[in-house]
Amino acid sequence: MGSPGRAGHNRDDAPKDQDRADRTEGDRPAARGATARQIPSTLNRHPEALVTTPHGVEPTITSRQRPGARAAQQPTQPTTGAPPPSNTGCYARPVLLGIDHLVIAVHDLDDAADELERRIGLAATGGGRHPMLGTQNRLAWLGDTYVELVSIADREVAEGSWLGVATMTALERGGGLATWAIATDSIDDDVAALREIGARLGDPIPGERRRPDGAVVRWRLSIGDALGPAEPPFVIEHEPSSAEWTAADRAARSTERHLIGGPVRLEVLELPVADVTSATQKFARGAQLSFRPSLVGGGARDANLGRHIVRLQPTHGAALAPGIVLASLAGNDRSVDVLGCRWIVRLSV
Repeated sequence: MGSPGRAGHNRDDAPKDQDRADRTEGDRPAARGATARQIPSTLNRHPEALVTTPHGVEPTITSRQRPGARAAQQPTQPTTGAPPPSNTGCYARPVLLGIDHLVIAVHDLDDAADELERRIGLAATGGGRHPMLGTQNRLAWLGDTYVELVSIADREVAEGSWLGVATMTALERGGGLATWAIATDSIDDDVAALREIGARLGDPIPGERRRPDGAVVRWRLSIGDALGPAEPPFVIEHEPSSAEWTAADRAARSTERHLIGGPVRLEVLELPVADVTSATQKFARGAQLSFRPSLVGGGARDANLGRHIVRLQPTHGAALAPGIVLASLAGNDRSVDVLGCRWIVRLSV
């Protein structure tokens, strides 16, 4: 879900129906896992709140291709993690452009935004309310990716929405990473391909949000039957001709400076898992990610996703928080535990 006053959402194939925000996708198959709450069959009734907000494009650190264009090459090797072997199986398919955004569940938006700014140096601004999902948000832009702080605005409504359920489940654990999304520029093709290898993704559904200035932001996404920090992500496509995703909008976002002292980008998402082998298989089916041993050791495994790395971090029985590794062009290296996650900031030159 995007914030009304900020740039950034959506991509190709805008649906023609004017009532797209009220469409339903139909019942989903029953969830298989016990680690995440099943998504209600009504979760897609109001896709206008779909977890997305602008993504910026920055020439040096963006993870995306030009909107609407299929990726033609293997992703560039990120600056962290193990170098890929000659076998390109360690990469996600190039059409999956990278991590779109991270959904962080918080109890109070203002307090969370203040803490993110004070402890990390990231500005979480804008935001809006999603009446049909029972949630509200603030956004911190990281080039073509963003962090979405989400809280519950209407519990009764949230209990019947996909984002509300994911947020409440995370809050029951104390807050933190609720779910995350992968960006694509051809959602129909990619969902079909992922289903062929076992992904339990629903049909792509449209969403839109009308800004106060009358401009309309549009996107489409496909959600699985279970969401959570140890579950495969959902897939989203932004419409490049709609508000917040034009070339001008993205170019404007590319120069956004955080209080840390300059632009910031996401490098690595670390997901704590109890069983790396099982998680590897789950993410292979759900997102076609292929993992290799990570140079960080400890049994961790890495997969490339665009210019990002998704890392499965074995817990070895310990309670570990998800890790968010950021690259900054200014400031100092540091690690901070805040908002249910471990934030690692690295100076990138």
